[in-house]
Amino acid sequence: MLHDFIQSIAGMAPEGTFLSQPFVVQGFLAVILVSLICGAVGSLVVGNRMAFFSDALAHCAFAGVALGLLSGLLMSAERESNFYRLGIPLVMVGFGAVVGLAIAYVREQTGLASDTVIGVFFAGAIGFGAVLSKSLSQYGNFNVENFIFGNPVTVGEDDILLLFGLAV
Repeated sequence: MLHDFIQSIAGMAPEGTFLSQPFVVQGFLAVILVSLICGAVGSLVVGNRMAFFSDALAHCAFAGVALGLLSGLLMSAERESNFYRLGIPLVMVGFGAVVGLAIAYVREQTGLASDTVIGVFFAGAIGFGAVLSKSLSQYGNFNVENFIFGNPVTVGEDDILLLFGLAV
């Protein structure tokens, strides 16, 4: 059904134009859905005064991707395997969850201000990710930005369905 919808939108555009390609329509739909999701989540984050905490967790994603890439290299996984499509995002989310729990634990166990604890974890995670990704770049041509920010051109129909469910 989604495939037919994307094909019909691509068919409405004049032949040879930008929107006549189905992968461009898929990317366009993904960007629209991501912007709706980010707008809603961003309002909640700012309203609950969690901007610095969410910024720290977002920067932990960089270290999580580097850990995922390291895991893939240690497992000798092929670059086209499902590990790079599913495993690296799982490692990234898992690392972010561990850091979030560590921030909460350290904040409860010490008398330090929240901003102090969050700042230390923020700096540690971004430093760890930078060192690890720089070290891993010599072992292969990995584009860390594609894992962190995504690439609208490579969005699949299953990704659009997932984004639509998340937006709802």
